[in-house]
Amino acid sequence: MRTVPQNVAVLIAALVFFVAGIAVLCPSSSLAAEKLDASVVMVIKRDELMGSFKEPAAIYFDESKQRLYVADSGNKRLVSFDEKFEYLSELSDERFGSVVAVAKAADGNFYILDASAPALKLVNLKDKSVIEVKLTGVPQGAGAFVPWRFALDKADNLYVVDRMNARVLMFTSSGKFTREFVLPRDRGSKGINHVNVGSDGSVYAVDSAGQKVYVFDANGKVRAVLGQGALAGEALLFPSAVASDSDGLIYVADKHAGKILVYGKTGGRPLYAIGMRGFNDGQIYAPIDITVDSKKRVFILDGARISVLRPSINPARLGR
Repeated sequence: MRTVPQNVAVLIAALVFFVAGIAVLCPSSSLAAEKLDASVVMVIKRDELMGSFKEPAAIYFDESKQRLYVADSGNKRLVSFDEKFEYLSELSDERFGSVVAVAKAADGNFYILDASAPALKLVNLKDKSVIEVKLTGVPQGAGAFVPWRFALDKADNLYVVDRMNARVLMFTSSGKFTREFVLPRDRGSKGINHVNVGSDGSVYAVDSAGQKVYVFDANGKVRAVLGQGALAGEALLFPSAVASDSDGLIYVADKHAGKILVYGKTGGRPLYAIGMRGFNDGQIYAPIDITVDSKKRVFILDGARISVLRPSINPARLGR
């Protein structure tokens, strides 16, 4: 019978002990966010009246009216759904161009970001007018100011992504510059692809290529960076969108991972993940936009479909 040399046997034993020690110190449950099951409220793909989506780029949920709006970019239209997620109406206009972001103002009109211009535009629903919002007082950057996505806060202040300068610029509803939120270059930031504003004034900026989400306070100071952990399950592959809820929990759509990671309001490691990668109802493949309503329902734009999921556990009970 063949025997193992003594020095090799000692080395193998040492390796086994080392691996066992790692397993004790870092159990598998601590290496990744726990997956949280979610029930499927609705999956919107097509309708006999509206037809099919064509390259939808953004979603927006109106709490006051309980309506869901979809920027159906390829069809140059805004599509609305009622509280039961049934097709309600649509507004189409050749002047929409390529809409990549949409939000409703307090007066009932809509702001859209037309990437083909690129420009921020205001859609007046009464007279069906579409006018460009002139953004003034923009501070000089290393490159030209190119508006990308945007978000609105409770006072209708606009937070516009300056794609060429890795920053978010804050404007009044009339387009006057007031503040900037700049990504720190020393953390390997690459640029901003998506922005969201929390109810407390926190600003969330998604750096997809840099694989991070930066959390700013209302004064423009970075207070947390999501996705910079070195352990498995902490790093983000390609964050594409971010949202927050009334409890301050932060929801990050990871396009390449096909899931939604949920963080506490102070950042750190993700509390849990929603979704499993796939094309079936309830599964997520490549999410590109996300929002969360007051009922903790998670709206996910995933290709040419919108999934509305409800986590099985109330996120507020999981801590911060």
